[in-house]
This record gives sequence, structure tokens and C-alpha cells, in this order.
Amino acid sequence: MRYKILFISSWFPSKIEPTNGNFVQRHAEAVGKIHEVEILHAIGDSKQKEIFHFDDQKINGIRTLIVYYKNTKNPLLNFTRRIQAYKKGFAKLQKPDLVHANVLQNSMLFAVYLNRKFKIPFVVTEHWSGFLDINRHKLSKSQLFIAKKIANNASYILPVSQYLENDLKKLGLKNSMQVIENVVDTNLFSLKNEQSEKFVFLHISNLIKLKNPQKIISAAIKLF
Repeated sequence: MRYKILFISSWFPSKIEPTNGNFVQRHAEAVGKIHEVEILHAIGDSKQKEIFHFDDQKINGIRTLIVYYKNTKNPLLNFTRRIQAYKKGFAKLQKPDLVHANVLQNSMLFAVYLNRKFKIPFVVTEHWSGFLDINRHKLSKSQLFIAKKIANNASYILPVSQYLENDLKKLGLKNSMQVIENVVDTNLFSLKNEQSEKFVFLHISNLIKLKNPQKIISAAIKLF
């Protein structure tokens, strides 16, 4: 049976952030091979004149609707417009059987709204290293409250690693959980059968400070 699944995410590629959350897009494309998938995203743009702008495309076979709202210096107004953008975008899409949310941040309160208003169940894939035990001290009380609020209404939590699942449980989340790693396009990337005698270390990221590439390279040099 093919289900109608709506992907929403705190992070997603857009004209503002072209590579942000591209792993969510790849996951949606993978699910789209089995089920009927649509993607909805909302993000602020301080340069646009109109309050809301709709970018409705079919990308790699998946209908992808990004609603841009006029960003301001007022965080509360921005959040209000973001939720309005999600509501306006949702009205243009088919009603899903399931919402697949990504990242326990305030944008995903929209999944809670859909659950309460339309009785649509939702699951959450969690990617963020901010919820790891080593980073927990950096989280504000409001961030923790919102994360737990969303999680408490979700049917399932899907961490991308066992390490993250363990630390989400330490956070106090009582949901059923199952680890589902980020997907890989096997048409582009495939493992070779032959084994090389030379050990190859590969690091792939956008090299931002959070990824700490300098220390990774330093560690690799010491190891090899």
C-alpha cells in the first residue's frame, strides 16, 4: 500500500541555504520510491518585499513547496510568520496519511498542530548533535521544553545514530525509537568489492567550525 507522506524539516535546502539539510531531501527521495511523498518547508528571507512567496517545484520526482516569508529583526514575528507560511503551504498540498518531521526545534511545532487539528500522526527523525550529552549544557530551557513538547506528541522518534538515541533517552524522551541512518544514493556511491592494502581516510562535510575539520585532520595525521 502506498501512503501519502509529507516531509517537513527545521533544515532544508533553499535559495537562502542551498545545502542546509540536504540529507532530508535525499531521505524524502528514497521514501518516494515506495510511497507518495511531498515536501513542505518555510524559511525567512529579509530581502523579499512580499510577506509570503511560494516556490512550488518538482525536484527529482518529488513535489517540493518552499514558502518564503519576509524575515524581520523580531524573532516572535518571524516564528509567527513561519507557522503561517507552513499553514498556507499545507493548504496547497494533499492531506497526508503521515507527517515525517525532522529535528526537534520550534518549526516542528507545526507537526503537533497538524496532529491535533487533523489527527495526522507524525514521526520525527532527529539529526542534531545539539542533543548529545556533551552539548546539553548549551541548550536553553525553552529549547529543551519545545523538544520534549514535540517528542511527547510524536508516534516515533528516529535518531540517525545509536549514540544519538542513547543521549535522547538520557534527555528523558520516553518515545519508541529506532535508529535510521541518513541515506546514500547507491547509483552514485557504491562500495567496491576489492580491498586496498592502503588505508584511506575520508571526511565529507561543509567544513564549518562545528565540524571541527582541523582537529579531524590533526588526529588522522597522528594515527597514520
